[in-house]
Parts: sequence; structure tokens; C-alpha cells
Amino acid sequence: MDSKKFTVSQNESLTNFLLSPITYERQTTVPPRKFRSGLRPSPYEYEMKGIDNEYPGRAYFLTHKVIDQQDLAKNIKYTKVYSGFEDDFITLSTEVPVPTILRCWAKTYIDMDEDAKVPFQMSTPGGMKIWVNDKLEVTYKNYTRNTTKAKNCELSLAKGTNEIIVYFDDLAERDADFIFSLVNLGTKKLHGHIPVKDAAALEHAQHLLASIHFLKDYYAQGDIKFFVDSPVDTALRIRFNPPAEDPYSDMQSGNITEFKQDERKVTITPGAHEYVMGNTYDFQFASLTNVEFGVKLPDGSWVTRIITLTVYNTKNYENVITSKTLAERKRQALEYYARQNLDDINVAMAKMYLNKPLTYEKGHKLPFELESALNLVNNHGDCSDFILAPLLSFMIKYPDKMPPEIKQTLKETALKFRYWIDEPGNDVMWYFSENHAFLFHIARYFAGYLYPSEQFTVSGHKGKEQYELGKKQIEDWFDEFFKYGLAEWNSLTYMPIDLIGLFSLYNAAPDESIRNIAQKGLDFCFQIIAINSFGKNYASTYGRVYEHNLKNISLSEIASLAKVAFNIGCFNDALRDAAPFSLSDYVPQSNLKKYFIPTKPYKFEYLQGINQAHSYIYKTPAYAMASVINYQVGQHGVQQHNMNIALKDMITNVWITNPGERKYSGDHKPSYWAGNNREPQINQYKNYMFMTYNLTRDDLPFIHIYYPFWEFDEELAGENWLAFRKGNAACFIHFSNPIVKTKFGPETDREFISNGTNHFVFITCFTVNDKLPSSADLLQRFKVDDVKRVVVADGRHFKVRPEKLTVDNEEVPTNTASYLKIGGLTN
Repeated sequence: MDSKKFTVSQNESLTNFLLSPITYERQTTVPPRKFRSGLRPSPYEYEMKGIDNEYPGRAYFLTHKVIDQQDLAKNIKYTKVYSGFEDDFITLSTEVPVPTILRCWAKTYIDMDEDAKVPFQMSTPGGMKIWVNDKLEVTYKNYTRNTTKAKNCELSLAKGTNEIIVYFDDLAERDADFIFSLVNLGTKKLHGHIPVKDAAALEHAQHLLASIHFLKDYYAQGDIKFFVDSPVDTALRIRFNPPAEDPYSDMQSGNITEFKQDERKVTITPGAHEYVMGNTYDFQFASLTNVEFGVKLPDGSWVTRIITLTVYNTKNYENVITSKTLAERKRQALEYYARQNLDDINVAMAKMYLNKPLTYEKGHKLPFELESALNLVNNHGDCSDFILAPLLSFMIKYPDKMPPEIKQTLKETALKFRYWIDEPGNDVMWYFSENHAFLFHIARYFAGYLYPSEQFTVSGHKGKEQYELGKKQIEDWFDEFFKYGLAEWNSLTYMPIDLIGLFSLYNAAPDESIRNIAQKGLDFCFQIIAINSFGKNYASTYGRVYEHNLKNISLSEIASLAKVAFNIGCFNDALRDAAPFSLSDYVPQSNLKKYFIPTKPYKFEYLQGINQAHSYIYKTPAYAMASVINYQVGQHGVQQHNMNIALKDMITNVWITNPGERKYSGDHKPSYWAGNNREPQINQYKNYMFMTYNLTRDDLPFIHIYYPFWEFDEELAGENWLAFRKGNAACFIHFSNPIVKTKFGPETDREFISNGTNHFVFITCFTVNDKLPSSADLLQRFKVDDVKRVVVADGRHFKVRPEKLTVDNEEVPTNTASYLKIGGLTN
């Protein structure tokens, strides 16, 4: 047996471990119960802090901690070498739709030249036990869902080789940060090893996978190329959106349903660095793609890493939506959806509407298009509301088009569903956000209307009572919605979910009053879309976002909706809002189209949400700049996308963040690219933006810019500034600290990092003729004194202070925006 040796310096994480497989245990013994009384019928998620502990499963788990009964197990098989690459945690995060206990074991060896008590910092959202040479040294029980907390400890290490075994567990509820870390706090460098069959093969595989990057993150045509460095001949396996190891593969998740792709193999040879994965036209994807690269080791195990990629197959979509009339574009969309081989309820609804047969596989009672979705609903899995509400809407609107056996199955499903927190349950469905609350109310309303005399199993209510309860909840939800707007402002992620509900009500609500307010809600959302769109691009800030939204605008639900609605945008397979829109007779307001491709400058400022997020966007025919002004400055952020830059004809945007984790394309909230770990101060005055970051010791000590270089015709960069151009649109960004372009790994050439804890960033967009000004001209035109927070740009004098901005000695108020009203477009 060979061994891989490693060292861990002071304040470095111990990440070299052998891992066991994760074990999944469905938590089924928890008695159902209701939530506490007094919760509002349409809560906002940020008002529900601590509500996770009121979920029956977690409350039960916290009083019956499995870690208390866990002793050191001797029969564990350690089957995987952990390769975290840049990550400083052992990260096995996952998503499970039902309450599930996760367990895993990790083992490593530390070699000491003398006895010593070594201090460590241990961190996890769940629980950990650590044994050293079979002796239990420490137990840590955090169990604050997805909130990592740290504790200092000492491990007693003896002279010679020390076997360290870590057991860690948690209760997975929806998305689960299943992670831990051990940081060496001692002054002495630690030396260790893990036994492997072939250490050289492992190191070669890890180096190869660490080096991989695509030549760009977005492909709309041509060969998809990637870079790799390897000192030896290697067979590289490529898989797409690899399935999770959890046992719930028969249930859909809340994500956009994705097409299946066969794996590919590429032979890597020393000295050659560029390889072709395939042509853009070879693939059909519905969202950002997780591309898994893998190398097989001599012992038969795999070393893998995932890198994200957007593939927009223009050939597949360019001739789908061609009509000049809205009605015909809707018909074209439905015809397209009905041809797709997707296990998606919207494909099923398109087929049923067009009188096309559903697909029944041998031995299955339910059609392929509906089976996994209804399995999720019948198991009360998270995001069931996304499925049940639109299916019930379709059954009300088009009863003659739904086959009798589907009607019966849907009735059985609806009668045993849990519709709200005032009904008992032990599931982990998420009720506490604007979009989920809305769809639960709609499902309850529709189900009660459809089955007025039937008794609903979970609540004990008759259908008529469910109908009345759901109707009242919907009316209360709209009261909040029209008062404050979207809680997750402008969100590319969650506005489409609201649209599922709005279209469902507009299409099938049995009450005219509900249909009317649904139409008003649709008018509002389309107004938000028009304000924040820039050509085919959605160039806004968001109250919540994920990396898969930021990096694939052309595959977003809003891009497809805009293509059907206005013949502007990118038609695609993200169909959750475009399909019910196409099934409706709703017509967006006719004056909105002009805002997508501005012929003059527009500035829009408005507030959204109870937290009064001040949304600001300034767009001209050449560029768009968006920010959220001084939003919760200095607080710990989550998934807020605070600023955005787009030049004309760009489909991938530019943004700056303080990341929430070191792992590229990780699942933390905030992640490496989505959200801010520390909220910045932002001021904006038309095409001038000013950002200030004051980071704490708990934050990663840098900010960085996502830099899609493939979009640009020209770029210039200095020690602490950069400029780039596309056509006649240009952008200049000045950082108070030096910037360094990333030159190795997945972020190669698409990231500049600015280290430090205090930052001032100045950003402006402008027009040019056919090239950027020289470096000297740029620095003369834009003078930044970051110590005094003073900028002289284009002859204008700016002073930046907290909560205010002074332009040419005149104070510009930053808190005067009002709530956006329906039809209230002003600029």
C-alpha cells in the first residue's frame, strides 16, 4: 500500500481524508403536528428566523440526536479519497426532498515526532465526533440548519502515527450543507498521510482536474473546448449533471427538469492542452450544466470535479418562435414543448392541450411526463406546490383534455396533500417564502373547488372549507404583494415561480375577482421584466439568485417568456412560466416592448419588499447599469445580487461580490459567485456606481469580479483598474486595492481578485468610437482618490459617504424611491 503525504500549516484546513459512502435514513417515525399558531397566512421568509426548529422532523431530531448513540465503528469501509481542490471544507452537500438523516465517516493519519496537544478549530452545521487512536477526543453538536458554527478543541496526538476518525451527521431538509472543517490552530506544521494504492496516480489525477477550465463559460455555436494539463496519458470521463447518490431518484427536485446526455470519454496526452468535448449542436440542456470530469484510479475509485458550463443550442431554437402574432407564438411554443422527451408536467400539459398522447413506459401506471413529479407530491417533498397548483389549474380549465386515469390519480393526490402550516405534518416542504406560500394557497383553493364534498385526509376539512380558506389566503397574499411588490426583488430565480401561480389563477380561478387580481399581478411582473431587460439580457439586481441563474441568462425562464411574449429574448427549455403563459389568453401591456431595447436613456428607481430594497437601473442604447442602493450595508448577506453591468449585445453579465465560500460552483448561500457574504454600500448616479466593502474577520478577505472576457472586443488592465469594450460600449472599473487575474483552474481568465478587507470600487460605463482610450487617457478621465472616497469623472466631482452621495457639491438623496405601482413606469 502506498500513501499520499501532505502538510497542514497554521490556519490551514485539514482536507486529506478517506471517506465512507454517505448513508441516508428516511426519518419516518416523527409524529405529524402543526406549526405554532399566529403565523401570518402569507409570510415572508426573512420574518421566519428560527422556524426550521419548528419543523416536526428537526424538533424531533434535536431531542433524539443520533450522535449521542454513535460509538466508534470498526467495520466502516472507506471507499473514496476526498478531493476538494480549492475547498477548505469537506463538502458533501446535497438536496433531498424529504427529511433524511445523513451520516458519513472520514479518516486520516497525522505523523508526529513527539507527543503534543494540537489545537484545532472545528466547524459544521451539524454534529461531529473525533477519535484519535480509538479514543474519543471531542464531540460537537451544533445542529443549526445550514448555519456553520465553529468550536475550538485540542487533539492529543502521540509520537508516531495517529489515526484520526471523524464521524459527522445532520438532518437533511431540502438543501443540506453537509460539511465540516478542521483548521490547524497550532504554530507547528503538521505532517500526515492517507493510504492509497498508487499515490502518484492520485496526484496526477488531482493535478489534471485542478487545471481544467473551459475556454469560455458560454457556448452558443461551434466546438466546446476545454484546457487541461497532464504529465501522463489519461482517460478522462465526462458526465453531465451527474445524479446524486441519494435514494430518491424517483422524485423530481424543485429544479428545472433536464435532458439526459450520454457520458463521453477523451484521451488526454502530455504536452497537449486543448480538447473538444463536442459541438454546441450536439447538446440540448435546459439550464446551467454541471460538467463532471473524472479520472479512474488503479483501485477502481474515481477522482472527480464539477465545472459549470452554459450551452445554448441556437440551432435547436432559432426556427421555433417565428410568428409576428402573440397567439401564434404561444401555439409554436406549445407545439415545441409537446415534442420534448422530458419528465415535466408542462410537457404533459402541452401534449394534453394539443390532444397528443402521453408516454406510458412498460410496467408504469403513470405517464413518463408526470410520474416523478407526482411521486414528489405524494411524498410531500419540497417544491410539491410547484407541481400541484398548475396541474389542478389545467384540470379546471381543460377537464375534457385530461385522461380519466390522470384525473383520478390527481384527485387521490390532492385529497391526501398537506396544504398549509395549520394542517399537521412531518414533511420538509418550505412554506415561508412569497412564492411557496402563494402556490400552497392556490393548490388549496383549486383542490377545494374541485372536490367540495370530499374530506381531505390531512386537515380533516371538507373541500368547500379548503376552498374558502385558500381563497382568503390568496386575497391576503395579494394584499401584501400589491403593497410591497416582490420580496425577492426582480428575482430571475423566483419571479418565474410567482408567475406559475399568477398564470394558474388567471387561467382557471373560479372567482372572477381572483382572476382580475391575478391579471393585475401579471401586469406588475411583466412591468418588472421590461424595466430590467436589456435586449435579450436580463440585466438587473436580484433579491435572491443562484449561480445557475447568473451564468445562463439565455437559458432562463424569463428569457424564454420574453421571447414568446415580445419576440425578444432567447427561447429555451426552461418552460415553467412560458408554458402556462402559452396556455392562456393573457396579453402583456403593449407599451412595455420599447423598454427592452432603449432608444434613449432610461432610469428607474423603486422600492420592493418590506425591507424596502431600493432598486436602481440606468440603461442607454449602449449599456445597462443596475444596483440596489445601500441594502443592509455591513450585514451578513445571503443570495442578494447587488450590482450588475451589461454592455450592448452581451448575454453574460459582469458583477462584483465578496464570496461566501472558497469552493467554485458550490452550494453554499452565498456561494462563490452568487450573493455577498458581507453586504456592500452601493451608491449610483446614472452611469456612475460606487461600492464600499468593509469585511470582517469572518469573511473571506477579498472581493472579485466575474469577467466574461469572451464577450469583449478589447480590454485594458492596470495594477488596480480595468477597462473593456464591446462595440461602442465600454466600462471602466477602478479598485482601491491591486487586482490579479486568475490564471489557473476553472476561473482562469474570467476572474480578477482584489485582496484585503476594505475596498472602494468606482464603476462607469460610456460610449466610444471603435476602440478604448489609452491607459493614460482613461486614468486622466477618471481620477479616484479612494482614501477620501472622491472621484472626478468626465468633469464631474463625486464625494461618496455612507447613506449619501454628493455630485458637484449637490447632495443626491439615496432613499427617495417609492414603491412601484402597476402601470406606474416613470423615468
